[in-house]
This record gives sequence, C-alpha cells and structure tokens, in this order.
Amino acid sequence: MKEKKTKLSVIMAFYVTAILVGLPIIYHDYYYDILQVKYYYYCGCVAAMLIAVFFYTLYTGILKKSCLRLNGKIIGKSFTVVDWAHMVFWLLAAISTLLSPFKYEAFWGNEGRLCGFFLITLYTVSYFCITRWFQMRRWYVDIFLAAGLVVCLFGITDFFNLDLLGFEKHLGSVEIYMFTSFIGNVNFYTELVAIYMGIAAVMWIGTQNKIRSVWYFICLWIIFLAAIMGQSDNVYLAMAALFSILPLYAFRTRRGLKRYFVLIATFLTCLKIVEWVSGKYWEKVIHLDSMYNVLTGYEKLTLIIISLWVVIAVVYLYDYMGKKKDETLSPWLWRSWLTAFIAAVLGVCYILYDVNIAGHGSAYGSLQGYLKFDDNWGSARGFVWRTAVENYKRFPLIRKIFGYGPETFSIIAYYNNAHEMNEAYGLFFENVHNEYLQYLMTIGLMGMLGYLVLLGSSFVTAVRKGADRLYLMAVMMGVFCYAVQAVINISQPIVTPIMWTLLSMGMAGCRNENNKGE
Repeated sequence: MKEKKTKLSVIMAFYVTAILVGLPIIYHDYYYDILQVKYYYYCGCVAAMLIAVFFYTLYTGILKKSCLRLNGKIIGKSFTVVDWAHMVFWLLAAISTLLSPFKYEAFWGNEGRLCGFFLITLYTVSYFCITRWFQMRRWYVDIFLAAGLVVCLFGITDFFNLDLLGFEKHLGSVEIYMFTSFIGNVNFYTELVAIYMGIAAVMWIGTQNKIRSVWYFICLWIIFLAAIMGQSDNVYLAMAALFSILPLYAFRTRRGLKRYFVLIATFLTCLKIVEWVSGKYWEKVIHLDSMYNVLTGYEKLTLIIISLWVVIAVVYLYDYMGKKKDETLSPWLWRSWLTAFIAAVLGVCYILYDVNIAGHGSAYGSLQGYLKFDDNWGSARGFVWRTAVENYKRFPLIRKIFGYGPETFSIIAYYNNAHEMNEAYGLFFENVHNEYLQYLMTIGLMGMLGYLVLLGSSFVTAVRKGADRLYLMAVMMGVFCYAVQAVINISQPIVTPIMWTLLSMGMAGCRNENNKGE
C-alpha cells in the first residue's frame, strides 16, 4: 500500500506543480484571451490528473477495493471537519444551480468570470485528490515563489513601462495602466502578489537555515516592490492583515520577533524606494495614488525607517557579540499582541460607525475617503455593494437562501440595475467586487455561510495541527491573505484556483503527521 500511495503522490506532485508554476505564467494571445486560457489550462490540468489517477487505480485494483470499503463507518472516520465543510459547500452550490432559472449560465458561469458550478466541482474534486495523496514538501513552496518572482519582476518592469514581452503594444493608453505582468487586471495581479507575500513572510520568519533565509528575504524585497508598484489598494488590505496576524506566529521565538521587525522595516524601505524612483523617473513610470500617497505622504516616514533599522542593527549586534541563541519567548508576548489586535479591531469598528452612522468623517482627515462607504467608495465598489444588497432584500425567500445560481449576478444586475449603472458610471458591473457578497447574491445565504465555514474550519485546523509545520503555516497564510483581500476583489480562474490548491495542500499537510518543522 505504501508503494501505491507513493505513486499516486507522484501524480499529485506533477499536478500541483503544473498549477503553482504553470497557471501564473501561461498565456496565449497576450491579454486578449488570458482569462479563458488560464481557465482551460486549469480544467486541462484537473482532467489530466483525474485520467492518470483513474487508469493507475484501475490497473492496480485500488479503485475496486476502495469502492468496496466506502461504507458509512469508513467515511465517518476518514472525513475531517474541513472535508465535510467542503462537501456541504459543494452541495449548496449544486442545489443553487438546480433551483436556478438560469441553469446553463449557473453551471458554466459564462455570464460572469467562468466561476460556475463546473469550476466549483473541479475545486472540490481537486481538494479530495490532493488531501488524500499529496505529500507536502518544502520545495513546492520554493518553486511557487520562484514562479512568483517571474510574475513580480515583469510587473515591476511594467511599472517602468518597459513592456518586455509586448503585452501592451496593442492596448489603448487607458488600458495600459489596467493590466500588468502575466496576470492581466491589476487587481488580480496584486491578489496573487498578496498570496506570495503571505507565504514568503512566514518562510522568512520561521526558517532556521541561513541560506534559505537569504532566499526568502530576497523574495520579500521583490514581492514588496511588486505589490507597491501594482497600483491596487487590495494589496494594502492584505498587508495590514498580514502584519496584524503574523506576530501570533512570530512572537514565539527570539528569531521570529527580530525578523518580524525586519519585515516591517523592509516594507517601509520599499515604499521609500518606490517614492524615490517615482520622483527621479517621473516621466518613465506609472504614477501611483490612493493608499500609496497616504503612506508615503506621512512626514515622519523616513525617521521611522531609519529608527527601525538602527534598533534592528543594535539588537542583532548585541545578540552576535553576546552569542545569543534563539530561544522560546514567553507566551504572554503573543497573547498580549492578540489582546491588542482584538482591541484594534473593535476600535476600527467604532471608527466605521463614527464615520458612516454618526457622521463625524471630517475628524479623520484624508482617511475619510477610505472610511466612509458611499457610492464612489473603492472605484464605485460602494455603488455595486449597495445595489447588490438592495436586490437581495427584494429576493423571494428561496432565493435569499439558495440564490439564483453561481456566477449569475450579471444577469440579476442586467435586469434590475443596467440603466442605473450606465447613468451613474457609464459602465456595467457584472460582479459585486466582493467575493462574499457575490456568494450571497448567487448561491444565497446558505452558500455564503458554507464558504465562510469552509475557510474558518481550514484555518482552525491549520493552527491546531500545523502550528509547528512551517510550510503548512506558510501556504495557509497565503490563503489567509487571499481571503482578506477578497472583501474588495472577485473570484476568477486566474488566481482563485491557486488559492484552492494551496488550501488543499495545507489540509493535506494536516493529515500527514510526519510533516513537521522545516
């Protein structure tokens, strides 16, 4: 049985590598068909993997034996909470599709970004194959980051308007600033960069090998620069979440504590570098705005950066001279941070109330534009969110529960809001631009709750079973960064399949008790 499992794990190794390395960089006709190409590439990878698994299991007889053993008792023992959550989410999507008046569109997702029931089914099948046969290893993280550096480096060159691969030569002057690297839309690009950032940060914090730590530190510099130059604020939301939650992992050892502050100093230094480059080569680079201007406009930023690096240098020198070794810190350190984090979240909730309900937005100066939710908030995201909620309130009860089917928001918006959208912005929004609201509108309240339970149970399982497994925590931090920025982004077959693959890898690591440490 061990030999058979090993051979199946080889199939999973090829499959996972094809997704992690191939999906981010594959393209055909530049940006013109990039969504369709990546969609068909992912579908092809899943189909090839399933064919290989089927013929191998058929040849060895595993399939027949497995079918004979699939009784309730065996399933109950082998299924985890996350497995059941995934099955429930898939089942709710299936019910939503069957009850939909737009069954064809709900199944294929062709009226949106192709994220219909068919793609959800592929995610589910892929999840169960990976969690059963995949063996988590460090090199998967390394090759994923290596492919990520290629994506990031071309994003950085696009910031300088170099267009090395000729992606933009047929685009209009406005469109040039909306697409970048091998990904396309800048929002999708920074969505992927946020995943790379979460993984590289945990690997940098946790690795003990000096050579590997240099590799991950180089990754962080490039990823931070790419993130800042990516032009989308969703990456700053992911950064805020990462910097807020990472101490719960980092503040357990002396090495982790030091490296966390190096991480902060590195990001702020990258901000300053981009600011200097933008000023020096103003006519040759893309002009950044929004949250970038808020951060770089802080008059004491330079002082903070210098102070951080000085303190870090002193601490490292002190440890070197005193031959200090890495040591486990008191749990009260990360517990204190957790308390402060909860207080900060409550404080943000109060501020949002103060700005949006109490009407005291002017007291927050330039931050009011980010705190006050009106129709123009987030490049008209506020408008789409408002119309989505208004539509949901008018849904019949059955639609409130199960929605109109996956990826059917564009149909709902066309019948109810097309005229209003055109008059207000001259555009048609085929997506809510909030992954959770999108699920609420399309697969209903039950579907959205099912997705949240799936994500929540995955994170809880990772923390409970994988806190001492560096690679597992790294991939789950990537998933976490995706989940946070999804509040202002959309699901699509360019980046989202990577998130599902990483989540599956993390859960596969939780099932393998021997995968610990580095």
